[in-house]
Amino acid sequence: MADANELLRRCQRSDETALELLIDLLGSRVFRLACRVLGDAGRADEAAADVFVKVWSKCGQWRQESSASTWVFQIAYRTIIDERRRAKFTFRRVVDETEDSRPGPDEAASRKETQERNSRQLQQALSQLSAEERVLVHLHYFEGQSLTEIGAIVGATRDALKMRLTRTRDKLRGLLSEGKE
Repeated sequence: MADANELLRRCQRSDETALELLIDLLGSRVFRLACRVLGDAGRADEAAADVFVKVWSKCGQWRQESSASTWVFQIAYRTIIDERRRAKFTFRRVVDETEDSRPGPDEAASRKETQERNSRQLQQALSQLSAEERVLVHLHYFEGQSLTEIGAIVGATRDALKMRLTRTRDKLRGLLSEGKE
């Protein structure tokens, strides 16, 4: 399979198959970001579709100053934040119900209960962050993107993002400790 850069170059030449392959390559990541920010799978699906419509219509504007995936995430960031502002929905996490191992029934029930409680507490704390803070948390911790990559997406310097990420982590710690009291 071609990489995102090659696929976007092919999109610039009006290759619709390349767009389909680009969606296959990056679509689930864009969808997860939209879910994290919008908290609704239906709205996230619509936002992700909007992102790729914009990618197709604006692909001629990509000048290869950043990687194709970073450029797509710049569009995703703006589209999702705009949707969040328009909709003003509260954040709810789409929960993945998969289990990695097969513990005994008592252990499984206890583990599941603990995971659900921790997940609820984390989602409650995340819901109290601004949309921009949730994007930062999602891209850094759930997507594993570097501060340099995130900076290119959101239009901020690496140092500014380090400070914002530190403040956001401190805010989350405070919100999580409030939830345990």
